[in-house]
Amino acid sequence: MKKEIKKRRKFNYKKLIRITVSVLVILGVLTVINVLGTDVSMAVADEYSQVKQVEYTIEDADYGYKIKNTNKNFRILQLTDIHIGGGILSVNNDKMAITAVAAVVKAANPDFIIVTGDISYPVPFQAGTINNMVAARIFARLMDNLGIPWTITYGNHDTEVYSMYGRAELTEFYQSRTFCYFKRGPENITGYGNQIFSLYNQDGSFNTAIVLIDSNDYIKGGNGITDYDIIHDDQLEWYKEEILKLSDDVGKLVPSLMFFHIPIQEYAEAYDLYEAGDPSVEYRYGKRREPVASSAEPCNTFETILELGSTKAIFCGHDHVNDYSLVYKGITLTYGKSIDYLAYAWSGIIRQTEQRGGTIIDISEDASFHISTIKYSDI
Repeated sequence: MKKEIKKRRKFNYKKLIRITVSVLVILGVLTVINVLGTDVSMAVADEYSQVKQVEYTIEDADYGYKIKNTNKNFRILQLTDIHIGGGILSVNNDKMAITAVAAVVKAANPDFIIVTGDISYPVPFQAGTINNMVAARIFARLMDNLGIPWTITYGNHDTEVYSMYGRAELTEFYQSRTFCYFKRGPENITGYGNQIFSLYNQDGSFNTAIVLIDSNDYIKGGNGITDYDIIHDDQLEWYKEEILKLSDDVGKLVPSLMFFHIPIQEYAEAYDLYEAGDPSVEYRYGKRREPVASSAEPCNTFETILELGSTKAIFCGHDHVNDYSLVYKGITLTYGKSIDYLAYAWSGIIRQTEQRGGTIIDISEDASFHISTIKYSDI
């Protein structure tokens, strides 16, 4: 029998070229559309101008910055979870977020602004892009125009694994902004943005240390979605060392406040005790509207804070509809009010109003502090 000879199929170069050209055209169209969307958001940011001229000075320091000649009542505004998508799918959501931030800043009239993470939300099926730098640029443009000194702690969404830029690139960008006071922090410890702002009164006396720590994003080997990371022990050692150095300079243990993105487990523990009627937990305000999304991994943050005795309050974000404040074991645990119009869009968050706004921390000359909130819908 004659062997059956199979004809080899010729490689279809024309088909490959057509597919390649089609893909490039689609990518080009999406790029142009996203650029137009960015221009719209930038135009909204440019509608705002400087809110106030601050009178204090900010000086560089090894551990971060010194803020000198502060007012008798130094006002910090905490913003969190801005969630700017920066893509064509999120243009309307981004416009609402920009408008909300500007309104809250104007209403609060702060001396300094701390954003506790998730400025960028480069989730492609919601934002239409993986370019997380676009959201950073839009937000920084708004903050440049508002003209109030500010800084950030990173959140888990700022630099997703599929994002175009990592923390190093975002850090370089934020450091280039006129009003953004942000440092890489020590390179020999985990995270970016581990830094301390030390406040000094007009008479030169020390007031309060403002500690910012990168709570990182996801644990290694986790699912990369809900397996959140912790503040690592090397970061806590750095925190202790710097607070003790400052305390040696001042001559006493300095009081401090701490800011980071992902809540620690004690936020849930304290609220559970409050709901159970435990008198050891002091309720201040707000409500738990969703489970506390802390890491399942063990974390020594709260234990370290109790042991050192410096930090009197912690401020976090991450859970967009939780906005409560409790005192647990002498430490005030506070969720910042969020801005988000995009990440929780599936839950109808655009129509929800109770959780949206900002958190105000007024620090007096004697280092005592008062926490209050601004609800955006009340402005």
